[in-house]
Amino acid sequence: MSTNLALQISPELISVRSNIGVNRRADEALVDSIRELGILQPLLVTKGEGFGYDLVAGHRRFDAAKQLGLETVPALVIFGLSADDGRLLASQIVENTVRSDLSAMEEVEAYEQLLLHLDVEEA
Repeated sequence: MSTNLALQISPELISVRSNIGVNRRADEALVDSIRELGILQPLLVTKGEGFGYDLVAGHRRFDAAKQLGLETVPALVIFGLSADDGRLLASQIVENTVRSDLSAMEEVEAYEQLLLHLDVEEA
C-alpha cells in the first residue's frame, strides 16, 4: 500500500522523466490561469534520488510554473511506487485522454507502454 503526502516543492527538485503525451508545453491559457489562480490541482510525483522527486502527472502545469518562475508548486507525493509503475502510467493515460490534443497514436502508444509495465497477475 502506498502513502501520499501533500507538499509545496521547489520546481528545481522535480525531474521530468517520461510522459505518454508528446506535448508537455503549457498553452497560453493555462499559463494565464495559473498566473491568476495558482495551481489548483497538485502535481503528482514520486520520491526520486536524494532530495528530489520524479514528475508523474501534471507536466503542462509544471511547465507553466517554470515559465512563471514559481518558487514552489503544490505536489502530491506518492511513496512506495516508482515513476514507471503501471498504476501511475494508467493515471497518466486517464489524465491525458481527457485532453483534446492527445492523438489516437499517442493514446495507442500509452496503452502499449502500460502493457509493458503490467504484472500478469494484475491484469
